Amino acid sequence: MTRHQILSGDQNTYIKTEGQWVEYGHCLGFRYNISGSFTRLNNFLCLMEEEGTCQMQTLTDTHGEERCRLMRPWLRGFHFYSWFFTIDRHPYKRSNGEHRIQRANETLATIIILPINDCYNVC
Repeated sequence: MTRHQILSGDQNTYIKTEGQWVEYGHCLGFRYNISGSFTRLNNFLCLMEEEGTCQMQTLTDTHGEERCRLMRPWLRGFHFYSWFFTIDRHPYKRSNGEHRIQRANETLATIIILPINDCYNVC
């Protein structure tokens, strides 16, 4: 179930993946590339069950390199998890207090959702 997604500051700023059942001991992961010096990619892995919680990470510019992130489920047994991604752009702060807002077309992240895996030799 590998899917390629693109988030941009001017069009698509949010993605929720379809949920999937994951067994404890396996990992969920994604590859990503973020452009724009002030771009922030927030990713959430959420337990999509009653009283579920989320784990969040904020990632920044990868300088043109593709990187990989893996997360392990935190409950034993089979449980239903889903990824959420949002993209933000933060202003550049100059010493004189002026701010330059990063243009929406400069804010970009590409994401490849990886299939459930054994947590080794994936990235």
